[in-house]
Amino acid sequence: MENILAITVVLALSAIPALAQERGPLVELTDGDASISVLGLAVDQTVGKEVYDREGTLLGTVGKVLGDDADTPIALTVGGGGRIVVLELASTELINNRIVTQLSGNEYEGLPAFEQ
Repeated sequence: MENILAITVVLALSAIPALAQERGPLVELTDGDASISVLGLAVDQTVGKEVYDREGTLLGTVGKVLGDDADTPIALTVGGGGRIVVLELASTELINNRIVTQLSGNEYEGLPAFEQ
């Protein structure tokens, strides 16, 4: 079951660049009160939060919340280890007030860098 979940997450994350090209560039959500339903947090509560992998290793800190438009959050930028990546919200959840991705550290390292 874990392998199926990992494969699903990797496939979903590999679609982020294609998604951005199909729908246009992702935009930063600037309304601090905008809700991120998958996390149960507002944008202001999310920016600056630490992100962990499924093994509990710190990956980085949320820099921005991105969306198709200014009202539809779909991804986070996460900075750490000298790089910034785009992490799809669908692969995250809030556990004990921590943002946790379903990705392993190796899968996370394979994400493309965020280009501003």
